[in-house]
Amino acid sequence: MTDSLAAAAAIARIPGVEPAKTRYRLLSAGFTNTLWLVEAEQRRLVLRIDTAYAGALGLDRGTERAVLEQAAAAGIAPRVVHAEPGGVLVCEYLPGRSWDAGDLARADNLEALAALLRRVHALPPSGVPFDAQGAAERYLGLLRPHEEFHVLARRCRDVVASVPLPAQSVCCHNDVVAKNVIATPALMLIDWEYTCDNDPYFDLASLVGYHDLAEPQVQAFVAAYAGSNRAESRQRLELQLRLFDALQWLWLAVRQTIAPSAATAERLRNLACRVDANR
Repeated sequence: MTDSLAAAAAIARIPGVEPAKTRYRLLSAGFTNTLWLVEAEQRRLVLRIDTAYAGALGLDRGTERAVLEQAAAAGIAPRVVHAEPGGVLVCEYLPGRSWDAGDLARADNLEALAALLRRVHALPPSGVPFDAQGAAERYLGLLRPHEEFHVLARRCRDVVASVPLPAQSVCCHNDVVAKNVIATPALMLIDWEYTCDNDPYFDLASLVGYHDLAEPQVQAFVAAYAGSNRAESRQRLELQLRLFDALQWLWLAVRQTIAPSAATAERLRNLACRVDANR
């Protein structure tokens, strides 16, 4: 079945939606899913359909849905409209603008995002701990046929294993990057597929590490989140940055084996230098 036919079949199963009165178009085709904008009379929805790699990466769709429903009730995530065990999720469409890296240059935006993360971390725990070592081993399994990645992949696994379990675990998004922040105009987060309980500073590390924020931005972000820029806060962030960089390298290496690109190769080289520096 083609992606378009799969989308049409999924749309036909959404309660209250009449396929004959519905238009849909592809928003993105990613590593773990395809996203579709569904326009059904007076409703606009986002349909997500898993690829085979969602299962291979161990994504927990049950936990994601439970957390999403709590986050939506708190006003920080889109409302779940429909979900199916086979990897179909339908959420309300959030009218607004996705952030980009340029939005992170403004101190007031970093303060607003820090406040949003405090709300995320105040959600009830999911009951599912973040299994960083399990994730690293899954990535290594997918990289096994690709010898050119083995040395660095094992190095990243060792970095992951060296980071102690968090002393404090809270509900986390675990993929806080600019494109997952939507200004509606109130800030909300989308793409909760990695959500579970983790060290709250991993959410800060994902933004800092993914966008390679400059030191003034890091200071402003940590101060806005923690209320100060104490040495303890920076130490927690640096530890989670080590973990995030290693996991990001593994994830990107897997993606490079499936859809190679010059941009991904460059990010892998840069991350390898950081992983080496943080060992």
